[in-house]
Amino acid sequence: MEEQYEKKITWTIKNFSSLPSDKIYSDYFVVGDSKWRLLAYPKGNGYGINKSLSLFLDVADSESLPDGWKRHIKYRLTVVNQKSEKLSKKIVETPLVNESIDINGFQVLPSQVESVNSLFEDHPDIASNFRLENPLLRTQYMNSLLHLTEILCQSPQELSNVDLANAYSTLSYVTKAGFKLDWLEKKLKEIGETRVQEIREELKDMKQKCADMEALLEFLR
Repeated sequence: MEEQYEKKITWTIKNFSSLPSDKIYSDYFVVGDSKWRLLAYPKGNGYGINKSLSLFLDVADSESLPDGWKRHIKYRLTVVNQKSEKLSKKIVETPLVNESIDINGFQVLPSQVESVNSLFEDHPDIASNFRLENPLLRTQYMNSLLHLTEILCQSPQELSNVDLANAYSTLSYVTKAGFKLDWLEKKLKEIGETRVQEIREELKDMKQKCADMEALLEFLR
């Protein structure tokens, strides 16, 4: 049985609402044989920018870890509201911090290697304007991009309106980070235009049915 370790830390962030930095790190702390730290975005990150606090558990010095390194962890993050304990938030996660493989500066899982390699082979300049250096964020954005490509690989008939809305949101998110995605934007527009035309046809049919029903009601009076 693997050795298990427990540790509780408290990170106090002073002058939280007036911090000038977009992101801040806690001091390093050690659990078992691994070093960790907390990463916070006071104004939010990704979809939560200017809407919420974003908080992550970060592996320290991930670039220096040996091949095959992985840890199974369970952690709970509690954001304490000093004015009301009822408003404090708890997040429980049980992820597998796994071995990753570097592809053009992005740490990806072995199962993602083929997809990421295909992206760079087909679009060599896709990340030429990507400037984020934090490995955790680079992985997060790459995962979002892979999810977007998976959505758009489906046939237009399989995509729901919610799928399309999520795709537009994700495209904006990863493009702002620096990915060059003209080809995906073109494909999404083509699908979106087709869907809009379908909706217009449906509305036209509904209006005709409403007109027929109103005519019937008028006839029955």
